[in-house]
Amino acid sequence: MKLFNKYLMINIPIAFILVVGFMMNILQPLFVDVSYITPLIFGITVSTMLYIGWVFWKIDNKQNLEIFSDFVPQNLDDHIEKMLQPMQLPIYVEELVVVLGFLGTIVGIFVGFQHFPEGAFTDPAKMQEFVRMMLTGFSIEIHAVLMGLVCRIWISILVFLHRQKIRESIFD
Repeated sequence: MKLFNKYLMINIPIAFILVVGFMMNILQPLFVDVSYITPLIFGITVSTMLYIGWVFWKIDNKQNLEIFSDFVPQNLDDHIEKMLQPMQLPIYVEELVVVLGFLGTIVGIFVGFQHFPEGAFTDPAKMQEFVRMMLTGFSIEIHAVLMGLVCRIWISILVFLHRQKIRESIFD
């Protein structure tokens, strides 16, 4: 099976789930936070997914990437390195989305403690407001970390498919 077809088989069901989730307002809380970290992680991941799809399409159509057209491999290691080169960006993005997810934890804590009212421990109304802000901060933390981890797993699966294709092409 072609690599691009595998890519489509993985991403079409995920895209369908996302579309249905948005239409049913299930996923709306993920994208409505004051820090905008979760939509940033999602946007970076979707951009990376489009790039990975482009690389897979190029591989399946046996088109060399323009930037490597003058590269002549001297040995097997150089050949493997040349084939892995287009996937360096997604590998970096894997780490970036996790870092952004953990950055969402820090932002969530700041949001939670940002509006600490004076006298919150003596006035129940102020304490209720403080608890509401803390819960908002914690929801930002949870959404950002989960989005970062899910996006990393999603990208990792596609990077694995690329490496598997390289192994098949070298050892077949």
